[in-house]
Amino acid sequence: SVEERTISIRKILKTKKKVNVLDLFDVLNKEYVVVTFLAILEMAKQNELKISQEEEYGDIICEVIK
Repeated sequence: SVEERTISIRKILKTKKKVNVLDLFDVLNKEYVVVTFLAILEMAKQNELKISQEEEYGDIICEVIK
């Protein structure tokens, strides 16, 4: 579920603080990708993390908001 995936992303960000979005997709099936993407967007909406991209076509980075 989105809630479970949000918890696992929080754990990842607790240790790494900053991570490439692609590194959050451990499994590449449709359901997992959709749930992970929704969890990332919900966390950004709740101001738990910041999503940034330095340059066009560059890596998309998620980082904890302090």
